[in-house]
Amino acid sequence: IKASSYAGSSPYSVIASVVLVPASSAPPAEGMRLWLRPDFGVTASGGGLISVWADQTGSASAVQNVTDRQPQLIPNGLAGKPVVRFDSNGAKSLSLPNFMQGAAAGDIFAVVKATSNSPTTDKGLWRFGSSTAGSFFPQIGGNVAEGFGTSTQRPIGTPACDLTAFNIYNVTSQSGSWVARFNGALQYRTGVNVVTFSGGATLGSSLGGQFGSSFFFDGDIAEIIIYDRALSAAERETVGRYFHGKFSLPAIPAPTVPAGLSASVVSASQVGLTWADPNPVGVIYSIERRTGSDPFTKIVELENTLSYVDGGLTPN
Repeated sequence: IKASSYAGSSPYSVIASVVLVPASSAPPAEGMRLWLRPDFGVTASGGGLISVWADQTGSASAVQNVTDRQPQLIPNGLAGKPVVRFDSNGAKSLSLPNFMQGAAAGDIFAVVKATSNSPTTDKGLWRFGSSTAGSFFPQIGGNVAEGFGTSTQRPIGTPACDLTAFNIYNVTSQSGSWVARFNGALQYRTGVNVVTFSGGATLGSSLGGQFGSSFFFDGDIAEIIIYDRALSAAERETVGRYFHGKFSLPAIPAPTVPAGLSASVVSASQVGLTWADPNPVGVIYSIERRTGSDPFTKIVELENTLSYVDGGLTPN
C-alpha cells in the first residue's frame, strides 16, 4: 500500500501476507462408521433430554432409555449450533452397538470441551476400545488418558490447550502405531499397538460400561466422526477444516507464512531445506519444487518438523 496527496506519493509499505483457510464442505466419506451431529438425528424431550442420537451413516445410534441418565441438547452451544451436554453428577451417558466390529484400524475426531481442566474426580469421556478403562478426559490433576482402538489405556499427558474450550480431539489407532492429537498437534505417539474395539461402546462414560463402576463425563460434545481406517495427513486436514469452518474454533489460529526458507547442498543428489515458523503447532507444510522455468509441483507434505532433505536430484 502507498499513500498519495497533492504533494506526491509515498513509497510502498512493507508487504503483508495472510492465508485464508477455506472451510471444507464435508469430511471424507470413505470408511466412515459413525457420524454424530447434534444438529441432525437427535430425539429429545421438551426439556432437551436425549433418548436417541442417530448416526448419520445409518450404521448405529447412541441411545439412553433411562430418563434420569439422558444427556441434554443445548441450543446455541457453539457458533449458533447445538451441543450435547453430559453431567457426571447425573451419570449421563449413551450406549452404542459394536459398530466397529471387524475394523483393522480406527480414527476418531471429536469437537469437545470439559467443564474443568483439573477435576476432583476422573472424568470418563467414552469407551471405544477393549481397554476396560476407556477414556479419561481429564483425570484428577489434568492428565488425559485414552483407550480408543486399543487394549491398553494410554497416558497421553496434560495437553497444552485449554480443555474448557472446544478443541478438536483426534486419536488414530492402527497396527504398530497409536497417535493422539489436539487441534492437529501431536500430543502422544507410540509404535506399540494392537488394534482392538469393544463389543459395545459408550459415550459419556468409561470403565466398566454404562452403569457399573463407571466414571462419567462433565462437558459438551459438538460432533463426533469415527472411521474404520487411519486417515492420511491431508484427510485429517480436511476433517479439521470442516470442523473449523463449521464452528470457528478459537483454539486453532490461522497458519502464518513460513519464514527464512534456506537451501543447502547435502550431497550431489540431495538438498537440505530449513525454515522457521513462530506457530508450527498442528501445521502441515507443503513443499513444492521446480526445475528451471517449469511449473512448481508438490513433492511432499510434512508435519511436526521445520526441515526436509530432498533427494534423488540430478546435478546440472
